[in-house]
Amino acid sequence: MLCEDIYAALRVITGGYDASQVCVVCDERVSFESQWPTLRMTVSEGAKTLSSVQQIWDFLLAKDITRRGLLICVGGGVLTDIGGFAAATYKRGIDYVNIPTTLLAMVDASIGGK
Repeated sequence: MLCEDIYAALRVITGGYDASQVCVVCDERVSFESQWPTLRMTVSEGAKTLSSVQQIWDFLLAKDITRRGLLICVGGGVLTDIGGFAAATYKRGIDYVNIPTTLLAMVDASIGGK
């Protein structure tokens, strides 16, 4: 979905979640202001490791995110890959939303292929 106001779109998406159950993982190079707890990560192709996923799991645990939580991933293809995997495996899976920031990431995040 392309939109002019990402914050308005997120208000609609997050409206069904308890505000304390929403977290954001964001590429540190992306300018994204969030009202929810945010983990900023340095990502590159070499960041596709279990230690990066562990960093996200630790963040979610520290914020007491339950199975009813939502993870919002903002960044390129690497971050949306890592965030999606972390969300799928955290407590047997929580909801997540990808906000890809490049055209390649949009394709990758939507259909999982380049």
